[in-house]
Amino acid sequence: EADLQQRTRELEAARRQAADAQAAAEACRAELAACKAKNDELSSALVEARADGASLKARVASLEQDLARLRSEAEARSAKDGAELAAAKGTITQLQSECERFRRELALAQEATQRSEQDVTQKTQAFQAETNTLKDTLSREEKHFKDATGILLPITSAMKEGSLPKLQSAVTKAKAVVSGADVEFGTLTEIVEAVVSDGAERLEEWQECLDTLIDAVAGVVAAEPGFMLYHECSRLLACLKEATSTKLDVAISDPNLFEQVTSAIRKWANLAFDGLNRVQAEIVDRVLRCRHFGKFDFVDLDQVLNMVNKSDDADNAFFLDRAMILVKGHQVREYRAILGHLEVLLYFLKFLTREDLGLCYERFREINTQVIHSKFITGAKATYGPGSELVKLAGMDLLDSQAVDQVLNQMKQPRSPQLLAGLQEIILKWVEIMRT
Repeated sequence: EADLQQRTRELEAARRQAADAQAAAEACRAELAACKAKNDELSSALVEARADGASLKARVASLEQDLARLRSEAEARSAKDGAELAAAKGTITQLQSECERFRRELALAQEATQRSEQDVTQKTQAFQAETNTLKDTLSREEKHFKDATGILLPITSAMKEGSLPKLQSAVTKAKAVVSGADVEFGTLTEIVEAVVSDGAERLEEWQECLDTLIDAVAGVVAAEPGFMLYHECSRLLACLKEATSTKLDVAISDPNLFEQVTSAIRKWANLAFDGLNRVQAEIVDRVLRCRHFGKFDFVDLDQVLNMVNKSDDADNAFFLDRAMILVKGHQVREYRAILGHLEVLLYFLKFLTREDLGLCYERFREINTQVIHSKFITGAKATYGPGSELVKLAGMDLLDSQAVDQVLNQMKQPRSPQLLAGLQEIILKWVEIMRT
């Protein structure tokens, strides 16, 4: 089981690795989206740059028109004013220089835009390749996980349920798949092989337990009533206890064998106790279907059945009803303790009505002859003498639920002195808890 739990944790770790790989793929997708957004921004910048270039071209055309106009005007005015012509030529030269500068800036902008487009294209291709690689890896891991889960879940489910037929079917199928070449498990291969090996070992162990139970049942059937039958039934229950310690559910794995085990134990119980009452039958049934015996063994079963070995009639109805409640509300390993407490409690209830407070004071006075003790006894008798009891029990049958109701009603009545009232409240709470 520890190995199985370890393998299960490793399987969970593989699941987390697959989840991490998927998260990395999502991060790559997010980064690719960011790059696409950046590419869109650069494309917008390129469009703006192209628009600026067109504007510059228009301006150059306008300047050339101005240049031609100025040349015309300069030629017209050259005859009149040489100074104006020189100024016009200077202006023309300046405009030509500015146009050349605009052309160079436009060329640089186009070159930068082209480089940005190339960088974006390269990064986009790299991210796309990495994303595809992660997708392929994630797809393989998901397939490995799915195939491993299809192998492991039936085995672990059958082991948890305690079903030998289901475990046998799951292990056989798993061995065929693992030994074949059609299915791969990747990083989960070692986990799958280990779980399949554990399942095969558990299957062999369960089969040995069933064989032992079959032999034990045969021993009970062949045994004569008396010590040999007791001995063989003890061995049978020990075998059943050992089987349950391996998580094998005999009732599910082999219903016919479980029925034989039940019949064998009931055979001994009916002979030992001259038939079973309803509580004894419930105990036998719960013990046979128990999955956690603890230290409970056949000797405990014998003693527990003996504790409730009473005829199922009206005189024992009170005891058997409460015993049935305890049996149904507790684990098998607790039966011996709780039924022993019930027996002691009913013993006190049986003789509680015979208590005599006056006789109690007389006995204390006889036993305690010292003066200081006599003073205490005399003082207590003066305050809590006969007739000052919390409850009048004379003539009551405390095994009757109506009598218990009367006791509770008496305890709810106000008392004096104050100390007695305080004790009354404490005892009342305790009685109400014990009644439930």
